[in-house]
Amino acid sequence: MSIVTNRKKSPFVLIKIQMLRSPEFRQLSPIAQLLWIYLRANYNPLNPECVNRATGRDQVYASYSELKTIHGFHSSATISKAFSELLNNGWIEVAEKGGLYAGRSAYYFSGPYGQFPLSQKMQHKTFRVGHGRYI
Repeated sequence: MSIVTNRKKSPFVLIKIQMLRSPEFRQLSPIAQLLWIYLRANYNPLNPECVNRATGRDQVYASYSELKTIHGFHSSATISKAFSELLNNGWIEVAEKGGLYAGRSAYYFSGPYGQFPLSQKMQHKTFRVGHGRYI
């Protein structure tokens, strides 16, 4: 779930301290903050699914059923409110609309903290899949 997987270290989510201290982030509800951090944790630049081929932008997939397994997201209404808050405040944008029959939705990260430290370095590298993992 972290940006880079290292077998000797525990997984982590890289977040800038200035973002955590920013008034824009602090005005979000705790559940919206948790959702943004969870989406950020699911981003992996080594996974080709995390970059939209048409636009070249970083994206992440999320489904309501997946989010309901996380502490704090008890109902679809709670998840919907958190997504609406992030969308309305410019933290995420809808990349691919999902739904009951269309599958999971994809989201772009936007705003001043939408870019990730490794995404620019790794944007021009190509990765291939070997034996079920990215090499």
